[in-house]
Amino acid sequence: EGDGIADLGYTFNGYGLHNEGRVRNAVKFHPGMSRGQLRVEGQGGFGNRSLFTPKNYTEAGGRLHTLAVTLRPDGRNTLRLSGADEDQDW
Repeated sequence: EGDGIADLGYTFNGYGLHNEGRVRNAVKFHPGMSRGQLRVEGQGGFGNRSLFTPKNYTEAGGRLHTLAVTLRPDGRNTLRLSGADEDQDW
């Protein structure tokens, strides 16, 4: 029935959610965009969340942001985003 998108949980554009017949989650983050905007598409995902405003690669002088994903057996998973500058944690 349809393309199955309704069964995927939160979906904005669906890129990255289908691969070899598997349903996946996709973490999407927008450096350089006002307030950063981070979302998780797929089962249990959520729409854009405002963060700090992270610098894009050029503005950050080539320093990278760090995204840590912790997966737990009970499903209480967490994301942590640390920006290239100090005191940028979400």
